[in-house]
Amino acid sequence: MARILLDTWESTIRSEKEFSSDVVNAAFAPAVRLHLIDAYGWFLLDAIKAARLPDHPPHGVADLPKQQNDLPVAELIEDFARLERSGWLADLLSPVPAGLPPERQGMIVGGTLPGLRDFTAWRDSLLSLFGDVSEIAQEY
Repeated sequence: MARILLDTWESTIRSEKEFSSDVVNAAFAPAVRLHLIDAYGWFLLDAIKAARLPDHPPHGVADLPKQQNDLPVAELIEDFARLERSGWLADLLSPVPAGLPPERQGMIVGGTLPGLRDFTAWRDSLLSLFGDVSEIAQEY
């Protein structure tokens, strides 16, 4: 889902003449963020081999069900927790403002909302993370 939204976001930016990039970013950022965080949550549940899947994925390590994990998995989860505190995951998990950034003297103040480039980088980082962990899991 995130890929579809990112592709549409990029296409909209390239073709849109009526709306500013801030307006387009505000339209897409919350939905893309939610899909990426949901994918991360399902990934976390798979990494810990959760016995039961919840109706909605966790949105971080702190939301994972409590269970015993073997040492490699526990270390992996701790690595994710560190990234959630400071790193690209922390940036992705940070709330985005709902709607447009505030205006100052009739001008929209830029820089308060992550843009397409940010979300594309976070998507790529998630895909890389998923691949790395998959390779680690195959070793065990």
